[in-house]
Amino acid sequence: MASVSFDPASNEFHIRFRFVGQAFNLSLKTANLKEATAALARVEEMLSLLQRGVLELPSGADPATFLLSAGKTKQRPQESERALTLGQLIDSYLKSLPEQAKEKTTLKTEATHIKHFRARLPMSKPIDSLTTNDIQQFINSESRRRVGTKFISPATINVTWTRSSVFSIGRLNRGW
Repeated sequence: MASVSFDPASNEFHIRFRFVGQAFNLSLKTANLKEATAALARVEEMLSLLQRGVLELPSGADPATFLLSAGKTKQRPQESERALTLGQLIDSYLKSLPEQAKEKTTLKTEATHIKHFRARLPMSKPIDSLTTNDIQQFINSESRRRVGTKFISPATINVTWTRSSVFSIGRLNRGW
């Protein structure tokens, strides 16, 4: 019914399936095999439900979007509905700070953390699609970084991540 394959050029899994005689080959926008396998199972289930008449494709719905979203979305997101990226979140946070809302030392510390986030996290990635793998890569990178002759301690990395005001929204929305 459907299949998943890894595309080394894009470093993403793609799903292929046919629906009402039309062939689809779409990026799953993930390099994670577990996520790709889950998407495959969802699409196969949706195709089965449609073929048995248990489910009906809504009029005007984009079949690929409908199937990949397990029937929750009928149309692809419009330009204005694009998700907020990590870089946009940081920029928005910095612009929203009222003058003198924080001490100079706090602002300096935050600026250092933000510099590290910008260097080690995917700034163009939508905040909703930030994965635990992205966060783990940040942690791994920080743990190999030296300040003077010492490595950054796990406690410092934890404080950097958990106390960062920039990621408060992400933690609230995603349960980090």
